[in-house]
Amino acid sequence: MEAIFSVPKAAKLIGLSERTVRELVYTNKIPFYRIGVRILFRESELEKWLESHHHEVKSPGEPVDFLHANKLSVPETQTH
Repeated sequence: MEAIFSVPKAAKLIGLSERTVRELVYTNKIPFYRIGVRILFRESELEKWLESHHHEVKSPGEPVDFLHANKLSVPETQTH
């Protein structure tokens, strides 16, 4: 059977405070199960959620293309 975590154990696993985990639960921003008053988490779902919030880090000195990275590029105009 897969590991199931309470709020304190889930918070420790993903490196957040218990308060932050509870806020994520109350705003439905993290997968959870409610059994009575207990809030529980499946290990695989926490890992998947955490991976979905991964942001790639650029190497120091590597140029960042802010124009295209933020999708703010202006479409080229056609000349007639």
